[in-house]
Amino acid sequence: MSSRTEPVLVLDELGLALLMPGYQTLYRPSQQHAHRRSSAGSLSELGKACGVAQGHRRILDACAGFGTDGMTLADLGCTVTMVEQNLLVWLLLRDLDQALGRVTVEYGDCTDFMRDLRRCWDVIYLDPMFPPRRKTALPNRGLQHLRELSGVQEPDVGVTLTQLIALGRRCALARVVVKRRLKDPQDTQSAFQIKGKSIRFDVYLPE
Repeated sequence: MSSRTEPVLVLDELGLALLMPGYQTLYRPSQQHAHRRSSAGSLSELGKACGVAQGHRRILDACAGFGTDGMTLADLGCTVTMVEQNLLVWLLLRDLDQALGRVTVEYGDCTDFMRDLRRCWDVIYLDPMFPPRRKTALPNRGLQHLRELSGVQEPDVGVTLTQLIALGRRCALARVVVKRRLKDPQDTQSAFQIKGKSIRFDVYLPE
């Protein structure tokens, strides 16, 4: 298995799993972290940023990845649509959704969903891939795999993210929420921020 050069999906008795080049063990998106976050005694920073305490929220998770944040929001009572454009990741999410049935998983470009005026969300949630940092400590295995699958090396995501925020502000009914590293540069266009220990959520109001 270690000589494999392309990522593949493996189906076994537990469902679909990901096998990446250079690894001999399968990777499955885990929902245990999402359950712990949503069952905590106080509302998480994610929930606060999305305005969960203000009532039921319909949320478009536009950069779903392996779905931890989307599942957390679903556990908090939100109606969540997760969009993923990487085929392998989408297949893993769809398999997970068929087992849990708490979210809707869509394949495609999130901008197509945000431009479709027939769709209506209270919150557009953007969790873009963070640029890599020069640190000795590696991110968790799931994030490493996502980075490898997306081909992210040294991206200039500023323009793309700016465009996504602008598009989200035109279609969101309540707010756009962007997940960033805590020490990332401040964006003066955001209305307010919810800060955690290592990340923050920048909140933008509709145009």
